[in-house]
Amino acid sequence: MMKKILQFSVLLFVVNLLATLTVQAQDPLFSQFYASPLSLNPAFAGTTNVPRVVNNFRNQFTNSQGRFITYSLTADYFIENFNSGVGITLQTDKQGVGGYRSTDAGLTYAYQLQIKKNKFFRMGIYGNYFRRDLNYSNLLFNDEINSGRPSNEVLPNLQTGFFDLGLGGMYYERNFWIGVSARHLNQPDQSLLQDGTDRLPIRTTVHAGYKIFLQDNCFDDESNAIGILANYNTQFTFRRFEFGTYVFFNRWLSGVFYQGSNSGTSKERGDAFSVMAGYKLKGITLSYSYDFAFNNPNRFPRLGNSHEIAIAYLVPFKADKNNVYRKMKSKRYTPWPTF
Repeated sequence: MMKKILQFSVLLFVVNLLATLTVQAQDPLFSQFYASPLSLNPAFAGTTNVPRVVNNFRNQFTNSQGRFITYSLTADYFIENFNSGVGITLQTDKQGVGGYRSTDAGLTYAYQLQIKKNKFFRMGIYGNYFRRDLNYSNLLFNDEINSGRPSNEVLPNLQTGFFDLGLGGMYYERNFWIGVSARHLNQPDQSLLQDGTDRLPIRTTVHAGYKIFLQDNCFDDESNAIGILANYNTQFTFRRFEFGTYVFFNRWLSGVFYQGSNSGTSKERGDAFSVMAGYKLKGITLSYSYDFAFNNPNRFPRLGNSHEIAIAYLVPFKADKNNVYRKMKSKRYTPWPTF
């Protein structure tokens, strides 16, 4: 009993610590952050008993012509004989009416160390290649308005490519976990101009959670459990803090989260509530979330709210006569939501 109280106290300490931090993010972020595990922390590579494929879609600021649309596809697998997880990632992010697009692809590796029974530590690393470009076809120039003809502007071909590196670590046991990751450690130059310099700021993520089981002896069964989650991202002058809870009950998934973000001043705050619902059947999880923006009526409601969809598929090994997934030789408990 004292151990559970201690673990929960640590989680509350993390929540309060993260809520007081004041640094800031430019990367696309998912409200269903555990439904995009490799973008949250490379240490999540191979954290399911079978191969996993995850597809994420996010449509942000739906009332704005310059909305943000993000697609992500990842696949990962745990190689038990080497205590290692491997993964691949592919992501495309489109921003604004100017046709700014960022696409990246890469590899992820994680190593798992068993400290003692039911206590594990994971360390992960990733390497991605980014391609960024700007499409002028959607822009409207003054001479086009005045003449009604195509613009005479001679514009350079704005595009760039660069490599990106990141690390992450995570400790977990049956019902508690805490992790940290750092992306863009090499701070690559993302400038679209040949003579320009624009270093991509390091993004730091801290995440933690505590799982409450609704019935005895169901440590590896998410069908009846409640999770309390906290997540914090910082990048440059932007910060985003998320705290909430999810419930798994008879294959149904639901959750509610508070999102607080700002770039240093109260006028630029972007608070929101996110509600989530989903269903899990035969290794496939489909979940949807909707973000209700509030706090700044002069900015965020005008831009609109956000939609997000996640589809995860746990690829089964050859089933036995009871049609269940292959069991691992060494049981690995995963208390976080295993999308």
